[in-house]
Order: sequence, then structure tokens, then C-alpha cells
Amino acid sequence: MQYSEYITKRRQYQEVGRDLLLTKKHACLFYEPGKGKTYPTIDAIREIEKLKGRKINVLIISSCDAIRKMWKPDIVVQRILPENTYLVTDRTAIGAISEELLKMKWDVLVVDECHIVKAHNSKIHRLVRKISVKTEYVFGLTGTPRGNSDIDIWCQLQALDVADQGRYSYTFWTNMWCNFEIGYGHFGQFKQPVGIKKSLLPKWNELLEEYCQFVDYDEEDDMPDLNVNVVKIPYVKTEEYKQAFKGIIDVGEFATTTTKMVAISKAHQACNGYLYLPDKTVYRIHPNSKIKWLLENLDGTKRYVIVYKHIADYVELCEAFPGIYRTDDVDQFKKGNYQILLLQCGCCQSFNLQNYAHNIIFYTLDYSFIKYKQMIHRLWRLGQSIPTIVTVLQHEGTVEKQIWDAVKDKQKMHDLYMSIRRS
Repeated sequence: MQYSEYITKRRQYQEVGRDLLLTKKHACLFYEPGKGKTYPTIDAIREIEKLKGRKINVLIISSCDAIRKMWKPDIVVQRILPENTYLVTDRTAIGAISEELLKMKWDVLVVDECHIVKAHNSKIHRLVRKISVKTEYVFGLTGTPRGNSDIDIWCQLQALDVADQGRYSYTFWTNMWCNFEIGYGHFGQFKQPVGIKKSLLPKWNELLEEYCQFVDYDEEDDMPDLNVNVVKIPYVKTEEYKQAFKGIIDVGEFATTTTKMVAISKAHQACNGYLYLPDKTVYRIHPNSKIKWLLENLDGTKRYVIVYKHIADYVELCEAFPGIYRTDDVDQFKKGNYQILLLQCGCCQSFNLQNYAHNIIFYTLDYSFIKYKQMIHRLWRLGQSIPTIVTVLQHEGTVEKQIWDAVKDKQKMHDLYMSIRRS
């Protein structure tokens, strides 16, 4: 939808969202993907320029995918942003230009896909926080604000200085607001925040209600069916897989999250027929049976998005499907030149494929619920009438079952690790 059409068809919640941004000045729009949070934000920005009576400086920070696939081709070309608007990827922002961004006087900061700042100790979080505390208007936009717990949401509020949360340190806030569990790592015992204290939940919900707008799908949206199917691929456990799985147990319950992640990743690789060696080379164990399933089940009359995790998966998919059938370029896929679009699981934000494909296959699945949800919403969106079919390929009796369970349950890495140990 073009902006000229939007201003005649604005929904009430979008007007409420625009007004929230204008009145609170530091606020967030947490809309489900496809519910239209970009145009209310642009409405607010344009209104600010009118109120100021001068050209304003606007900084928009987002993921590389969002800027390349949505902001530039869909928004910039309409010439609806203020003249002094600067689009910067999160990776570019923390690079050589970070000092320049800090020196500039910004009237408006927009952090699109603001879950990119949910890690309180990340470079992009620290940079955004420094800019936010001295910027009059700061807006956060995302369809997936919550990953593992409400602490993810607070970290975004802190980075954006919503309700003056930027003045609190992570340690101070978590000690005041959160329950903790005790963990053990290489450096001894540590406390890990796991959620908001029950006694403080009413106050926490009041904060969210005042400064954040949550918009979910409703009956009026008439969303098409979403059919999710798990295809279990028979798998005979190899010695490499058994050793990798044993590695999960051997790292111990109190190992660091990174150590657990590495152990799980090794087992995930092994059941898919390869291992990454320490020098980054790939050791092939056996052909991946998922390739056989794809070759036997893909319909030549339909178009597919196939999602993978590791580069070794991508290489194998490219070998199975000649270049005339597949691409990893979203724009080329939209032009209709290819049957298959290959996407790495992290490339899941701010582009629309609802009119180009209705089948998405997770060849190898990342354990991140946010990545999974963002990816399916590239196809499953408002305004379509054709059901979306999601297929998750899973080697039977392997860690891929626990990874899928973790995605469905929005579990954090520790819970994923413990579920594998219990199995």
C-alpha cells in the first residue's frame, strides 16, 4: 500500500499509535508483522516537522535486510520522509561512523526492528542508548519484542530511554524488578534474571500500557489459514552424531550458554551430514536425507522459500537444485524468474513475499522463536486469501525435535539444553 492510499484508509489503532508517539515522545509500537507500524511512524515524523516549522534531522536505524528490502524500495521512493533523513544499518552504526552519529543533533530517532537492541551488553544497544538520552523523539518498532522473557522488552525500553528507563543500569533494574536463578560457569556461581517479580507485575504492565502499543491479529483481519507440518525424516545415528550428542552431556549442566550452544550446534550439524572442523572446513559424514525428500516432494507448479541455518546447508541445496531453479536474491525471486528462494534463517525481516509464494520449508531450523516468527510472516500476512503452508523437516530421534519444541515454546537456550539432557 502506498502512503497516499494509507492516509485515506488508516485504522483507528494506527491513529492511536501515531498519537502515542507524539505525546509520549519516547515510545514503542509493537505490532504483529503486517499490521502496519511504519506509516503511523511516518505520520508522527511528518507532524513533528510541521510543529518545529523547520527541516528536522531524522535517524533511522534498522537491520540491513529491512533497509535494503523495505525502507529504500518501498518508502524512500515515495518521498514522504523529511529531507534530512538518514538510513543506517545497525552494523554500520556501530562501525566507523558511530562517533559521527553521536555528535549529530537528531530531532527524531527511529529504531526499526528494535529487538536488535534487546541484548543489554551489545554495541548497538549501547550506541542507541547514548543517542536516545539526548534525542527529543525516539520510536521503537518491532513485531517480535519478546524473545525469552519481559526482560527482553525492558532492555529495549532502556536503550530507547522510554519512560526514562535509560537512566537505570541493567544490574540495578534487574535487582529491583526481577527473580533470579543461580547458575554456575567457568568463573563460578552467577545470578541470572528470569522474569519480573510477581508483586511488581501490575506496575510493569502499567508501564507497558502507557508507553507501548501492542497490536495483535483480530477477527477483522481475516487472516488466511496457517498450516504447520512437521515431516520426520528417518535417521540412523552415526558415530559422529553419537559423539556430538555425548558432548552435550559432557559439558555439564552449569556450563556457559555459549558452551551449550556450541555443543548443541555440533549435534545439529552431525545429524544433517557434516561437521565444521576447528579450521572452519567442512567434514562431510553422509548425504542429507532431507535433500531426497525435497527432490521427491517439491511441486514443479509451485514456488517455495527454503530456510537453512549453516552455509554447509546452502552449499548442499545449491548442488541439489541447479541455478536456473533457485536464487538467494529476494528481488529476483519476486520477478518470477526462479521457483525456489533460499534464505538463511537470520535474513527474516521487513520484506513481503505474500504474493510470490505460499510454501515455506525449514530445511535446518534455528532455535530462535523470533527468527522463526519473522520468517513465516514474510509469507503469512494480511490481505491474502491463499493459505500458507509451513513445513519443518526434522531428522527423527535427534536434537532437531528439541530445537523445534524450543521454538514452539519460546524457550531460552538453557531450557533447550536441559530438555536435550532429559531425553
